[in-house]
Amino acid sequence: MAYTEKPNALLIAPGSVFSNVGALIVAELGVEDVYPIVPVDLYKGASNELEFLALNPLGKVPVLLHDGKAIPDSLDIAQFLEDTLGKDTLHARDPVVIDAVEQWRAWRISVLWYGKKTADQDTTQFEQNHAKVQERLALLKESHPEIYKTRSAAADERTSEFISHENYIRVRDGVNQLLDNTDKALAEHTYIVGNEPTLADIYATAFLFNHRKNTTEDFLENRPHLAAYLTRQLEKPTVKNTIK
Repeated sequence: MAYTEKPNALLIAPGSVFSNVGALIVAELGVEDVYPIVPVDLYKGASNELEFLALNPLGKVPVLLHDGKAIPDSLDIAQFLEDTLGKDTLHARDPVVIDAVEQWRAWRISVLWYGKKTADQDTTQFEQNHAKVQERLALLKESHPEIYKTRSAAADERTSEFISHENYIRVRDGVNQLLDNTDKALAEHTYIVGNEPTLADIYATAFLFNHRKNTTEDFLENRPHLAAYLTRQLEKPTVKNTIK
């Protein structure tokens, strides 16, 4: 499809963590009608096609289109929109908020759902799929070498994270520490950063929502403050009507 048919749009893969982040940013700022959602079918390889890679060579969502200009990366989108709208609703440029946001952005949470959970887990299928992706990308090597180089490296990095048991352990331990720290902090205040909602809450909510949807682990059982926080967040109309 032609992603640039609409000068203003939000390109997402419905249901993914960072797509939910992007959709929540647009909803919380009240501009969802200005930037209608355009789905990107990652399962059919859209992130490896030139049409999408021309907008974001990393092949990642979300991507915001504003007057035809592509703004990839969820944090950049939040900052761009607040600057453009003259708002500070999400405090997207506050260093304290950014620090909290980066704690959630640091982890590829899907490694816990699809990664190598045991040392002897067979990753052949994952590696075969990666080989097919690289074969497809190779078609761009001569005509668009910079796009090829960027996307190929990103695909290599992603696969290496999913086929490494050591990386699974690293992500598991890091995420558990983050959840423990957040549970303790929420005993002292209502939101991730103090007592008013910020961009950090959008990241935390999307992260927790997707993790609960995709894992069999009851990670909220012994984290009562985190559990109560997620319940409150999911009752917010903007959240309830936005994330999938």
